[in-house]
Amino acid sequence: ENGLTKQHFASRHTLMRQLKKTENTTQYIPTQMKTNLILGCLILAALLLPLALLAWQSMPGLPSLRGLRRAAGLHAGILRVNALTDGTHATGRIGHLLADAALTTRHLLVKTGSDAAHFAACGAGDKPLGLCIDEPSGAEEAATIAFLGAAPGTVRMVGSEAIAAGADVYTAASGKVQDEPGSAGTYYHVGRAITACSADGDTFEVTPRLPQLVKVIASGADLPAVKAAMSGGAIVIVLA
Repeated sequence: ENGLTKQHFASRHTLMRQLKKTENTTQYIPTQMKTNLILGCLILAALLLPLALLAWQSMPGLPSLRGLRRAAGLHAGILRVNALTDGTHATGRIGHLLADAALTTRHLLVKTGSDAAHFAACGAGDKPLGLCIDEPSGAEEAATIAFLGAAPGTVRMVGSEAIAAGADVYTAASGKVQDEPGSAGTYYHVGRAITACSADGDTFEVTPRLPQLVKVIASGADLPAVKAAMSGGAIVIVLA
């Protein structure tokens, strides 16, 4: 009798587990079907939406989509931009500018050349674009330009004379730099020397800056002459 009771209990327990499993499966099937139905609707909408927009725009007499947006007030506050990185140079260097003529060495200051696509060696009174870190051997040869104020870190420049470490450096002839100019004229302040330059033609390390217009005027200049020299935001140096 005890054996029959145990067998009856085991059979009943097994039957209850099977019923519970069947119930769970029955609940799962509708949920899965709903999920599949929703995904199918989303995919179908994604496929049909472009066709519907194309058909709308091609039908005469119907208002444009832009007009509908304006009527609904959806145009307000919308900012339209191009690709955020399109046409930018994260390193501050451009490698597709062309030389107007050969350069004798690397790290010379250059200016805008015959047009916006060309560069040439910078003179003492020219506003520099940056430094040519290549050595083009002739005209129309492409080179990389590190733009002053955009290229990160320090740079190397070519001195036109001995320059002490810590000295401010200014444009000089033939793309070189000098310390504070000793003769009247127009120059550009382009940085400060980190290491010393021993002689004309040597390269040295410089902390660069955006070119700052500097005008050096003769000693004894009166106040009107100084004011005139300050036009255009120039820094004025009066010779002793």
